[in-house]
Amino acid sequence: MCMQGPDFLSPNLNAYLNLESDRELFQALTKQPLDLIAFFEAGCEDEAWFTKHVGFIQLIIRWTAKSFYLNQFPIYYAEKLAHIIRSHQHQLKPYLLFQPALFLTFKLIIQGQIRIVNSLLLGTISPFFKDLFINYYQQLKDRWEIPKISLDIFNWIETYALKENAEELWRCESHELMAIMQQAQAWKIQGLVRDCAKLLKKYINQENVVENLIKAHRQYFLDWKAVISEVFNSYGYGLKLLPCQSETELRIEFLDFKQETLDLFHQLASFITHLTFSEDLSTSPYYGKCVNVCRRLMGADLTGSTVYDNQFDDLPGSLGELNLSVCGWLRPHHIREIGHQFLNLKKLILDGNVHLNYQSWGELHRLQTLISLSTRQCHQLTNDDLKSICRNCSRLEEFDVEECRLLTDQGILEIFSSCSHLSKFNCNRCDLITDKSLLEIGVRAHLLSQLSIERCSKLTDQGLLYFLRLKPNLKELSIKGCEFSLTCLEEVRREYPFLKLLD
Repeated sequence: MCMQGPDFLSPNLNAYLNLESDRELFQALTKQPLDLIAFFEAGCEDEAWFTKHVGFIQLIIRWTAKSFYLNQFPIYYAEKLAHIIRSHQHQLKPYLLFQPALFLTFKLIIQGQIRIVNSLLLGTISPFFKDLFINYYQQLKDRWEIPKISLDIFNWIETYALKENAEELWRCESHELMAIMQQAQAWKIQGLVRDCAKLLKKYINQENVVENLIKAHRQYFLDWKAVISEVFNSYGYGLKLLPCQSETELRIEFLDFKQETLDLFHQLASFITHLTFSEDLSTSPYYGKCVNVCRRLMGADLTGSTVYDNQFDDLPGSLGELNLSVCGWLRPHHIREIGHQFLNLKKLILDGNVHLNYQSWGELHRLQTLISLSTRQCHQLTNDDLKSICRNCSRLEEFDVEECRLLTDQGILEIFSSCSHLSKFNCNRCDLITDKSLLEIGVRAHLLSQLSIERCSKLTDQGLLYFLRLKPNLKELSIKGCEFSLTCLEEVRREYPFLKLLD
């Protein structure tokens, strides 16, 4: 006798209804993780079906957790299933914490009390606990005493693991939010860190904004630093805090050199890693003085400056990043000077310098440590220019040629023939490239993990699917504005569930 399926079950899953028992259904679905997840979700959404098939639900929850911690069920699938469990946690809660259940539950000892947690829910929001559970389960152990944490703080962590939100956090005082955020940071629960950071915003004012900024930077709170930066920038200071790409960065832009701006700058100088100088501020006598007091300076941005006044001389020889976008004064001898002066330069941004030519590209060979180059909106770039660039910069790991509209399939071939170490490539708005480029990238780019091909209108479904068969381990693909069909995108999502597809 065939099984009746849950309401709204996808027609693609109807074949499983020919099975006669929950266990047969379970065993068949474990061979197809995406089908298992879809069937489990449909079962949870149909309360009548759920009540009749509790045994099936329990089998799925137990098997998923055990397979996850035996490295037989990838994190991508585990996170999707955990999200479904959280969405239906009221009806599923009785089946999440039963004992004995090695691999499904874990005992945490906090202030002498035993708290049983669901290892799948906690492990999918916290890489710290995921690694801890794997280590302990391999030893057939299921308990750990957590030192130096209060039950009050752990209760918030547990609530977040069960719901993936903490709706009552707004009731906490600032010191409580700080304690929760610090513990969430230690356990790498980034969602909870972000929630705490947003709520701490109401405690930031003009009197304590600098103090809190320094505190956030010292304690590596990237999300909290972003919240504080938003408040800081709203006060109209002569300094602007720019988005940071890592916890160790502090990026500052000078808007003026007024005395109050300089006073504020000196409070932050010892922490600053990147400096940007608006317009022609880099020609001011204050430029060199400000650069010299930033002992941690890693990057400088002179974008839009109209005059070269020996600005390189004030920058440290250890500089790792330099942004010279839209600098009309830039000439081949300046690139030569960069090669002589900055022996550790890893990243160079030359966006919008439409006047640069083959002589400039020829000087790039002097940048022996360069691994990241951006030539966005350098509309003059030809395939021959790219050939010169890549042969002079064969160590590149990141290359950005967005809106270099003269680039063709031959240019792509030149890039990936010379730069075998590329892991990140952006050719957005390069209108002339075709499926042939995707084929070349797929065959030659052995280390590629991120590719952006937005608004490349000549690419087809067939080209994209063939490329992905060649690059099944690609981590991120951005295709916004491309003309791929919905059928193609559905196939991509089904066949490559681990790929982060930005469309």
